[in-house]
Amino acid sequence: MQFINYDICNLFQEFIPDKKRRQLWTNGFKWGKHEQIIYETFFKYNILYNDHKSPEGVHQPLLMAAKDLVEEKEYIWELIDKCWIQERWSSSITPKGGFFCEVAAAQDHLFDGPGGYSLEKGWWNKTPADFQVQ
Repeated sequence: MQFINYDICNLFQEFIPDKKRRQLWTNGFKWGKHEQIIYETFFKYNILYNDHKSPEGVHQPLLMAAKDLVEEKEYIWELIDKCWIQERWSSSITPKGGFFCEVAAAQDHLFDGPGGYSLEKGWWNKTPADFQVQ
């Protein structure tokens, strides 16, 4: 069975009638073939393109410790400081506190973590070292 992008776009149109609320993250695979239905389904400004070739497009595993994958400590901290998720997403608040990004908040929930920071003025204005516990 072959995946058909038209089916996904039709589901977006059916279940999310407000086009402004639809977003697409893509690497552009077969863009030319599906461009018409993509623009019928999504506003241009709600399409986020990442071909994984730019420095901002370098992905890192979420459930692996950097120290287990990368030998150079300096490079580990460079990756952490320029986390692709943190660069694109925002801090997050849950009933368990504040987190540096939405993925950290979700993982805390999934793995029954210790929770986030108390929601005090400036809680989000920290360095990567401050967020290490998350």
